Amino acid sequence: MAVLIDGAAFFRAAREALLKARRSVFIVGWDLHSQTRLVGETGTADDGYPETLADFLSALVRRRPRLMVRLLLWDYSVLYANERELFPRIALGWNTPDQVRFALDDALPFGASQHQKLVVVDDCVAFSGGLDMTVRRWDRSDHAAEDPHRVDPSGHAYRPFHDVQAVVEGAAARAIGGIAPRMYVLQPALRVTLDAFALDVGALVMNGDVNSLGWISRRNTCAFVQARYAF
Repeated sequence: MAVLIDGAAFFRAAREALLKARRSVFIVGWDLHSQTRLVGETGTADDGYPETLADFLSALVRRRPRLMVRLLLWDYSVLYANERELFPRIALGWNTPDQVRFALDDALPFGASQHQKLVVVDDCVAFSGGLDMTVRRWDRSDHAAEDPHRVDPSGHAYRPFHDVQAVVEGAAARAIGGIAPRMYVLQPALRVTLDAFALDVGALVMNGDVNSLGWISRRNTCAFVQARYAF
């Protein structure tokens, strides 16, 4: 397990993990943006793949026909419309290859939001924390007052941004890998078979690890959804 400090470190590590994906990728977020620049501390990518999220995922699945990418974005309140991509279903769904599947998550109680930020790669590596793969999240840990790379897709600079993301592997990654499909199964556009994803309950406790409460809270969310919708 490691804790990634700030968006640049998370985007770099997530990009490296995604480049190794062979079977499945789940990306779940409070927000996702097709023009997110998935780059590390240098502010650029040098691996031959596009920098922006939609183009990067599209290039990835074109080179790996057996790879399936599933994206789940909160079907947000109109109150957040000015902060979001206008037509995410077009940008991340219709304009990407068939192997990239997109859905808006509206299977929530009234007044609630889908606030989890998860990335799961082949059930081998998983990320969870406070960072979405969206714009205005990238920043380096020095949080300089001015940074030429800290700009949104329109070229406007934004203020320094600080948050963290955990990355785990092994049993913990498989545990998170059991959460994402349970969320997807509620969305009619993205039906998956739950039997293919085993939720390792023992990994949720993690022997008193600092993140135990995080795993338990996420499992409780799934328990609530299962009771509410009886899938």
